[in-house]
Amino acid sequence: MLDRFARPLKDKILIPAAESAGRFVTPNQISAAAFLSGLISALFILAGNLSAAFLFWIVNRILDGLDGTVARVTGRISDFGAYLDLVLDLIIYTVIPSSFVYYSIIFKNTGQEIFWSAIFLLSVFYINLGSWTLLSAVIEKRKSPVNNYKKNEQLTSFTMPPGIIEGTETVVFYSLFYIFPDSIVIMFILMGILTSAGAVQRWCWAAKNIK
Repeated sequence: MLDRFARPLKDKILIPAAESAGRFVTPNQISAAAFLSGLISALFILAGNLSAAFLFWIVNRILDGLDGTVARVTGRISDFGAYLDLVLDLIIYTVIPSSFVYYSIIFKNTGQEIFWSAIFLLSVFYINLGSWTLLSAVIEKRKSPVNNYKKNEQLTSFTMPPGIIEGTETVVFYSLFYIFPDSIVIMFILMGILTSAGAVQRWCWAAKNIK
């Protein structure tokens, strides 16, 4: 929902760093470094050190934003790079909340509610992923804009109509996991509800625009 505002701002901020980094590393190498920092963040969560975990989460998000900017400013955009970036993000987006389940049980003595809230959130992620990837495939198959959605306005390498929970909102929610771990059950449920609403939003868009 906020990506249309946040992504142009992110690119504007990262372009100077991307122009410098592009001389030494490839976008895919930056994606790999982002993935590694995300895994380190998860390990620190499991160890109960949320300060260090949050630091590596921020590094992960900065690098994840940098790889695409480097690809654009250096002319090294590739379908494989976009695919790799998405797959690695999906792994991190799964590992982080799973690590918080362990953290909540071991360090916060949280009851079964943490399991059910995490199952709900990850199940919704699965449904939402299917809702937009399948829709993206249909739009790409048509090789043309669909009604009110202009392909040249898309913000990512994969064509998809906007939703309630996109990249920006995901970063905000995940950051709150680190900052307010005592409220993580509530945040899991809230994020799951909003993500569900986004999936329904895309279903309604598809029913209206794809005939």
